[in-house]
Amino acid sequence: MWNAFIIAMIIYGAFWYPLAFAFLFKDAWETGSFVFEIVSIFIFAADILMNMQTTYTNENNEEIVDVGMIRKGYLKSKMFLLDLITTLPIPEIVFAALSGSDDQWLVYSILCLLRMLRLIKISNYLEDRTLTLRAKLAQFFIGCFLMVMRLTDNFLT
Repeated sequence: MWNAFIIAMIIYGAFWYPLAFAFLFKDAWETGSFVFEIVSIFIFAADILMNMQTTYTNENNEEIVDVGMIRKGYLKSKMFLLDLITTLPIPEIVFAALSGSDDQWLVYSILCLLRMLRLIKISNYLEDRTLTLRAKLAQFFIGCFLMVMRLTDNFLT
């Protein structure tokens, strides 16, 4: 269930970031957007912690259950670096540092687009045999539904 939730968040972000930064401007930026960013940072930070506790199978198809080996393997993996880069609140820190600057929103938008690198994680999850085709389709439709709801909200207001 956790992996399905993370994939839904990634898919939502894949639609949200380009649309938000293409059509929303600093005057139209809602407080809810910042709240979503902060909440998603905590969710993906929790995902990092979950990955440090979750067993995996090695190249010999053996399940690794030793917590020390799990953490060591995850910290050495490319996925940890990707998770760390896309989870750190770097855009929010830069946004606060550039407060009042003309380039504040442009820099913030570009840095937030780096979070789309999370799409790489989906390929890892899809290789996981525990996710069925129905779960994958449900995740996709949930992401699309959230995007449509956001677009509808923008056009109605």
